[in-house]
Amino acid sequence: MNRELLKSVLALGLVALIAAGVVATVHQFTAQRIDTAQREARGRTLLELLPKGSYDNHPLESEASTFDPKLLGRDQPTPAYLARLQGRTTAVVLQPIARDGYGGSIQLLVGVTAQGRLLGVRVMAHQETPGQGDRIELGQSDWLHGFDGRSLGDPGDAGWKVKKDGGQFDQFAGATVTPRAVVKATHLALQYFDAHKAELLAPAASGDQHE
Repeated sequence: MNRELLKSVLALGLVALIAAGVVATVHQFTAQRIDTAQREARGRTLLELLPKGSYDNHPLESEASTFDPKLLGRDQPTPAYLARLQGRTTAVVLQPIARDGYGGSIQLLVGVTAQGRLLGVRVMAHQETPGQGDRIELGQSDWLHGFDGRSLGDPGDAGWKVKKDGGQFDQFAGATVTPRAVVKATHLALQYFDAHKAELLAPAASGDQHE
């Protein structure tokens, strides 16, 4: 290999190395911005679920680890956020995933009072069809408010389905799969809460109380 060819090869290698570094830096910066935006959106939505005056801690900083692929739809441990008032847990916000949406997985926030009643359900991310499945978003319809105040016993196991399947929850015209997935995931999240409420509602340690 002559000297000029060697220089060209080295120059090309250097350019490729610099380009790879730039791409990696941009990717990392973009990923960090996306993660920050997602955490901020999750935080805003979580606080919207919690009634004012129902907590005196910082729920986003009070977490309990949850893990149950069957009931929560997640393969990795995920935090549940705890709202506390004078050291007692008043509400828990779970993060289940409905894996059987029409367009794929649907990420949810499910707020549950200490008594096991739903404060509300919110959709954090989905890929459902615009104009049909996306009516699970509050900005598109009020359908999600149908969960407010519900519990495991209200309407009972048989009622935790869309009306097309004999349950008590509305479906969307031409888009039954999406609401069916959200109803199922919410019901399973309530089952998780019921099975783990002892640890989820455990009193806060002294260092975890924020006045």
